[in-house]
Amino acid sequence: MLLPVCIIDDFLGPEVSARMREFVIEREAEFEPSAQYHYGGSRSLEGFRKSLSFRGDPAPVLEPFAAGLKEVAGRLRAETGCESFGLELSDFDLTAYRDGHRLKRHIDTHTGPKRALSASDRVLSLVYYLI
Repeated sequence: MLLPVCIIDDFLGPEVSARMREFVIEREAEFEPSAQYHYGGSRSLEGFRKSLSFRGDPAPVLEPFAAGLKEVAGRLRAETGCESFGLELSDFDLTAYRDGHRLKRHIDTHTGPKRALSASDRVLSLVYYLI
């Protein structure tokens, strides 16, 4: 089953995107190998995910992203059919993928018997590429 997708080119514009890219490059030392989080804990799943995760303060990147989200919320709701999401970012990851890195196809909510351990379901996932 394919889920609806909304693609927004130039979501934040070239100036904001350039500032975000500079932020990431200047803080390269604050990225560490990513772990896969699993039902309240974390463990390494090398075959599933290989990337670098930012461990510093993401506020300078988070703020323009959250502001841009407010501007396109109506379009996201219309194109995905997902009317129930709020505008607060409940889970924000700044992740770098280098040559040979990967993230296998997956869904972003818990399934199976351990689903009861989750406080809520993720109803919308957003990905922003800095290239």
